Amino acid sequence: MARQVTKEQYAGIKALIESGLIKTFNQIFDTTGIKRTNFANDMGMNYQTFTYRLSHPASFTFRESFIIANLIGIEKQEVSKLIIAQSDSHAKKKA
Repeated sequence: MARQVTKEQYAGIKALIESGLIKTFNQIFDTTGIKRTNFANDMGMNYQTFTYRLSHPASFTFRESFIIANLIGIEKQEVSKLIIAQSDSHAKKKA
């Protein structure tokens, strides 16, 4: 299966994360304009499952976070930080 998101776009995401401009997982899509559908396809994940994970960030599995890290080219811990920040953001909105 061909990638939906280009290597250049993933490199751009990596640069934005490393510069601190992207702090939560959803900001990847809000900041870059990359479609969630395309990202989900690259992960080999059903779109509905992916949107559920975005709405419930704690439901991302380690395996899925490793796939994300590999796609973007960042350390696994960085993906965990984005997911945790996304989870914290959701908790604040519900409070």
